[in-house]
Amino acid sequence: MKKRRFSLGKRTTLIVFLFALILGGLTILLSMRLYTNATQNLHREIGQNFAMLVRLQLDGDAVEAYAKPGAVIDERYNEIITDLREAEKLNDMVTYIFVFVPTAEGQRYIFDSDDSADRFPLGYMDPWYDEFKSSVSRFMAGESVDPMVSNESFGWLLTCYEPLKNSSGAVVAYVGVDLSMNTIMLDRENYLILLTLLILLVTIGFSVFASLHVRASIVMPIDRMAQAADSFLVEQDSGSATPNFNSLADLDIRTNDEISDLSVSLHAMMEKINNYIGWLDVANKRAEIDALTGLLNHEAFTEKASALLAETSSRHNMNAFLMIDLDDFKNVNTQFGHVAGDRCLRDCAAMLKDHVRSGDIAGRLGGDEMAVLLYGVSSKETVGRKAAEIIAAAEKLGSAEGAVPFALSVGIALSPADGTDLTTLYQRADEALYRVKNTGKHAFHFYDDL
Repeated sequence: MKKRRFSLGKRTTLIVFLFALILGGLTILLSMRLYTNATQNLHREIGQNFAMLVRLQLDGDAVEAYAKPGAVIDERYNEIITDLREAEKLNDMVTYIFVFVPTAEGQRYIFDSDDSADRFPLGYMDPWYDEFKSSVSRFMAGESVDPMVSNESFGWLLTCYEPLKNSSGAVVAYVGVDLSMNTIMLDRENYLILLTLLILLVTIGFSVFASLHVRASIVMPIDRMAQAADSFLVEQDSGSATPNFNSLADLDIRTNDEISDLSVSLHAMMEKINNYIGWLDVANKRAEIDALTGLLNHEAFTEKASALLAETSSRHNMNAFLMIDLDDFKNVNTQFGHVAGDRCLRDCAAMLKDHVRSGDIAGRLGGDEMAVLLYGVSSKETVGRKAAEIIAAAEKLGSAEGAVPFALSVGIALSPADGTDLTTLYQRADEALYRVKNTGKHAFHFYDDL
């Protein structure tokens, strides 16, 4: 074997040192980007969800009336402005809520929650800024628009948009929510300074340690393996012979058969990767959220509710399983159409989210059937009040102006009195619901009262 002027050990040591320095710089940039993306994505999600909630509270038909040229401010208009200002107070990050109609010239304002002298009045035309140019066509087409980050005179803003539809399903306006990003930008600068100092120190220490360690534990064994490989090639009939990996792994190369260990490790790693990819495929197919209502789907609800019941079984907590069904839902679809029926389901789901606690579990089991698992309730009377509250809230939604009338019936099973597992509670709540359906509907009934 020829003696090398610049050996593998020296080259590897130099490469590791340079790689560590480059990696440190890239880590700073990548960490900064990940941190920024993570915080911005979080605020985008918060802003988008908040805009969606505001949109759900607005009556698209009423807004459409004010979107028409010549619309005037009346008592209803002022009530909507007041509601928007109250909604603005629910989140400290929200600075303004506004509703506008996109036009070719710009945004024609309908509502603006700003209570200062700078508030845009009804019908005010705000020209499109440069950052909106790429999204104008989407606004005009009534499509979803991605949140936008802008730097205003008073700081950084994240603006999220939600299309607002009328009862016919047509987009009549957009709901916009401005969130302050100033805190994020300040935190990012402080994070970058600390991260840079830390990574520089770690990089220098790692470079020294890695260079010494790589030479002792990798370069020298590889050199011995190279000698064994050279000996193997010499034994081949042809000088151009290519060594077989499995045969080479069987050679005694005086390194405790490390190449064989490497092949076994690679094989094991590929098996784990394949298993992990298979798990990801299964996980992707088991998306937890029901696309129409935003509640947990049947499988996810079953999994989470069963886990919660199993967790609380030893604590002797009282839980309540509520089976909820829309009364005469087939008639709603027949009389008003499936679009109206879907809207009823969405409205009902949104109402359920507003009337359950963060520790409770709500899901759509299929069709017009929904369920709620109330965790750790204090008494049967408390559950009854909650069921009555849900039924009343649904009645209010169904009797609102322009709404499709609908009502709910609720069957209730208590844990552990009526059962400790989800299957039993489901069956008994269903029996209680059946009793409600046969005795006038639009009410609730406990299984233990049958």
